[in-house]
Amino acid sequence: VAGFLSPIPTLSGYAVTPVVGLLAGETQLDLDRTEVESAFEVPLGYLLDPASQHHGSGDEDRVAVPFEFHFDGQHIWGVTASILIALREALGEAPDLPPPPAAGRPRP
Repeated sequence: VAGFLSPIPTLSGYAVTPVVGLLAGETQLDLDRTEVESAFEVPLGYLLDPASQHHGSGDEDRVAVPFEFHFDGQHIWGVTASILIALREALGEAPDLPPPPAAGRPRP
């Protein structure tokens, strides 16, 4: 775990506390299909570029979408987009990121 971002409120009344981690090499994800539809990779450089963030084009299931990202046919919106924007802002304040741990080795 590299750190935590500030809690982000959701429209359902919850607050999500994002945990930032670094992965080394290929990682097999075990998705909880009741929580997550799919997982995909987006280059960090793309997310760090403010030009990649767009104002929402409408709504998703009648929920306002203030910000969104589009990458390789994927649409990132809602609290996920909010988390990515918060990560970009946090990284903008951080001078350097530590390197990821070697595959199979925990971070000291």
